[in-house]
Amino acid sequence: MRLRNVMLITAVISLFVVASAVGQDLGNKVSVAYTLKPAPLVTVTNNYSSRLTGMVMTISKVVPHRTVEIIWLDSGLNFRHDLPLESGGSRSFQVGPVGQASVLEPQVMAVAFEDSTSAGDPQWLSKLHARRKAAYDQIGAVTALLNQALAERQTNEQIISALNSMKGLLKTSIPEVEIRIAAGLVIETTVSNLERGGVRGAIGDPEKTVPAAIFPLFAEWRGALKRYDRNMG
Repeated sequence: MRLRNVMLITAVISLFVVASAVGQDLGNKVSVAYTLKPAPLVTVTNNYSSRLTGMVMTISKVVPHRTVEIIWLDSGLNFRHDLPLESGGSRSFQVGPVGQASVLEPQVMAVAFEDSTSAGDPQWLSKLHARRKAAYDQIGAVTALLNQALAERQTNEQIISALNSMKGLLKTSIPEVEIRIAAGLVIETTVSNLERGGVRGAIGDPEKTVPAAIFPLFAEWRGALKRYDRNMG
């Protein structure tokens, strides 16, 4: 997909650049500042009345205009790390590559808020929802696999092998890389919990680890996805 070539609001100067938000409605809801020193940082401020729960930002070379990095903030997908951005609050993100910082153009492409308001490029908003939906659906698929494994008293090794096979099939079922990564995150998180054991003394014992650690995590995760995306389900 070709991105719209939106010019910087002001010229690049040595210390401070005003970055851009795509579309007037989006520009009213968030503001973006790009500072080059002491390190390249993009700072996003939520000017809207509801908490910001999702954002897509592209970092592009001005000439030639091509995307070199995509920054995602998603309180549904990374619910323990990407906390919602409060109304009036700001958050900063490092950008790269550092050596090209002076010729990079940060653009906020899409945002989503806790009250279900969204703004920005429709295709990027669709991708944001698709990533959330992929993770939500994958939690359901992994839950079914784990329930069957517990019923059959499978070992950790057998369960992890089945999960890795499931991840391998995602390349066929989910062709788009960014969406596939979201689904894969669920499987990777499950494998990680099984490998290290989710509760003390339960390493290597899925009969304890799955109900004590993984299923509660899944319930919390699905709850976050539904809370921040009301089209989920």
